[in-house]
Formats: sequence, structure tokens, C-alpha cells
Amino acid sequence: MRARDAYGALIDGVVFADDGSGNPIWIAADGSVRLVDHDNANTVVRLAASFRTLLEENVDD
Repeated sequence: MRARDAYGALIDGVVFADDGSGNPIWIAADGSVRLVDHDNANTVVRLAASFRTLLEENVDD
């Protein structure tokens, strides 16, 4: 709820984490995983095409 209050319409899905610097990470309505970079004028960054892709690219077995 805090992310939605702070960033409004930029958050178009379910926030599940932040990056440790306060930038929310969420699964967007289109299934992609995104982050709002508040240090860069609230730029929305696409981290991965899907949550599955994010895990495959960043988590070791």
C-alpha cells in the first residue's frame, strides 16, 4: 500500500519486494517484473519479462 501511495499509477500490479533502497519491485499487469527507480526521476525499469524469467536469471539451483 505504501508503494501505491507513493507512486500512484506507476504501480500497475502486485508489489512483492523492494530493492533495499526503497524502490518497489512488482509484477505488472502484463506479467513483466518492474522496479521504480526513485533516484532517477521515478523511472520504471523492466527487470524481466516474467517472474519466472527473473528467477531463472538470478537464482542459482
